[in-house]
Amino acid sequence: MAQIKVGDIHGLYTVFVGLINGEGYNQGVAGSGITEETLVSPYRLRYPKDASIPLSDRTVINFQGGDVWTGSYVYGIADMGSGSLVSSTAEIPLITLLTGSGYDQTLNTLSTYYTENIMKSTPDQAWMMSVHRIQSKEAGTKGKNAYWSMIMPRGWILPKGNSGQTFQNGGQYEMTIVPTVGERMPWGPLFSTTELDLENNETPIFYVITDYPPAVVGWQPASGDATTSIVLPYDLAGVAADYTTPDSANQRLQVYIDGVQTDADSINFTTRTVVVSPISPATTFDGTEYIGIFWETNNYKTT
Repeated sequence: MAQIKVGDIHGLYTVFVGLINGEGYNQGVAGSGITEETLVSPYRLRYPKDASIPLSDRTVINFQGGDVWTGSYVYGIADMGSGSLVSSTAEIPLITLLTGSGYDQTLNTLSTYYTENIMKSTPDQAWMMSVHRIQSKEAGTKGKNAYWSMIMPRGWILPKGNSGQTFQNGGQYEMTIVPTVGERMPWGPLFSTTELDLENNETPIFYVITDYPPAVVGWQPASGDATTSIVLPYDLAGVAADYTTPDSANQRLQVYIDGVQTDADSINFTTRTVVVSPISPATTFDGTEYIGIFWETNNYKTT
């Protein structure tokens, strides 16, 4: 399908949140120190109501003299401010993931205890991808539905607690989004290797438009293995014939090893299994590589 560049954005579909490591790679819900052959998937928030990161206005100064305005000058932004993540559900595993705490179901087998851990001085950093729908306004694809995703490569998501629970009205759980700059996409590629032409090759937000809703996972292969097999948590979009000869630059599944794009050896559409080899001239993995996969899904089905 054609790559959409103009369209109407609507309908928040889902939100993914995962922890991020020092190098900017997705660590999913596992956090730091992932082990060999462990799949790292971000947490999927299925019932979001809002996920916004408004861009701050640029700093403007006005020149004045002789009792008149003589012109203006525009500088960069003074700060990014903060955004908001609102869900109709209180997601205890996500809250404790972001605050570096835990929840207790052992103190009493009929109860769940948890906290926002507000005494922790510096919460762990996270990344976020909010997936929305977009309807094309371009000739040739006008009216076609696709997906517009806003991605914060690095920042903090800080739980604020429940709100809106007045009498019999429905409540909601709120979190504050505080972005900072990132230099790579959470699944691997550095911005410096793209045609985004970013200032200093860094940004607090970027976007991707896809035909189907996207997903991300990370994987660390075992040391000494010539190949490694990764089972994806969601079905692939399209049909099996789309993946007969894997091609990360032209298909709906992209593979990166330490940020470098490479092609999978094979993709089993039915079992969702992706087989990857190390990048030549290496013949085996050394166990420290980070394999990131970004792919388009069949609406997050797992059949």
